[in-house]
Amino acid sequence: HYIVMELLDGHRTLRDILSERGSLPPVEVVRIGRELLAGLAVVHDRGLVHCDVKAANVMLGPGPAKLIDFGIAEPPHDALEGATSLGTLQAMSPEQLHGEALTPASDLFSLGTVLYEALTGRPPYPGATPEEVSASHAAGEVAPPSSIVVSIPDRLDGAILQALRRDPGSRFHTAAAMSRALESAS
Repeated sequence: HYIVMELLDGHRTLRDILSERGSLPPVEVVRIGRELLAGLAVVHDRGLVHCDVKAANVMLGPGPAKLIDFGIAEPPHDALEGATSLGTLQAMSPEQLHGEALTPASDLFSLGTVLYEALTGRPPYPGATPEEVSASHAAGEVAPPSSIVVSIPDRLDGAILQALRRDPGSRFHTAAAMSRALESAS
């Protein structure tokens, strides 16, 4: 098995862009989010969970945003006894962090962390160790992006916060639903 991908010459990672600029305007974040959600819809329709949606795996350049690095993608699954989590710590959903069941909602949570950071310049759940990030998740609600950057519309706040809910059942159920929420926020 292998994956073939187009050459992304002239593209840069969202991580690199955020390192330079700090954050992006809401209209740009909504555009990037919707483009990534179109890709995630295809991934999820093919029966996979990406498992590592993060700013370093988002390529920006000519054309739509691209999600890369499917090296740890896998089918949705129930919790696996003794499972260890693979992925990027600050972008992991609570269930991924704890080796629990992974679903498309896990990827939507991770995308929520990417969009939150793109809007605010900081991750929603800080921490340098799994225990610190887990404690940040358990501490409760994340601060709305508009409490950090006042120009963020309420509907965009709502869409990001719904993606970041601790309970996977209370997040968006599909990439299309999250895309519609972002569209109504623009």
